[in-house]
Amino acid sequence: MESYVSGGSLGEAPVVDAPQVNIHFALKELPKRAPELVERLYFDRLSDFIYVEMMQGLQRGFVPKRYPNCKRWFLQKPGAIYSYCDGPAPGEEEKTCRDVGGTTSFRNKVQNSDIWKLHQRAYKKYFARTKKGTMSKADFEEWSREAERLRDHSSKRYDNTSVLKEMEQIAQKLKEMLNQI
Repeated sequence: MESYVSGGSLGEAPVVDAPQVNIHFALKELPKRAPELVERLYFDRLSDFIYVEMMQGLQRGFVPKRYPNCKRWFLQKPGAIYSYCDGPAPGEEEKTCRDVGGTTSFRNKVQNSDIWKLHQRAYKKYFARTKKGTMSKADFEEWSREAERLRDHSSKRYDNTSVLKEMEQIAQKLKEMLNQI
């Protein structure tokens, strides 16, 4: 794509030259409305059409992306942040790609971060208290919001340091704070 975008060939190699497009403007008659000015594009090659369509999509904020779980391609809409589709997950009949991908992503995050491990351990402990009836759901929700705030704050500090002793101190402080709330 680099040569298409940069115009690298400039006539030396027609295969990678910018597309040749014939544009005609016309008035489109619409029922019960004023005519609309439209453009008609004519292409000599299919690759030219694909190139123009892709560039127009990029101009409007649509980005081609590949789902990491099922490897299908899609156009991500402007402002959308999802990473998994609603189609069936590979090797699963009843679960969607979004269900499997979200769970897998979360597990990887917890396994690869000491801060997230501490948070999950404390979360499970406090959640068990709500199941036993020793903690109200309202108190658990309040604790959970504060715990997430502490986790995110500690995670930023933890990720921004490379000194092992500081990392251990951050993790220990988080552990203490999660159990004091």
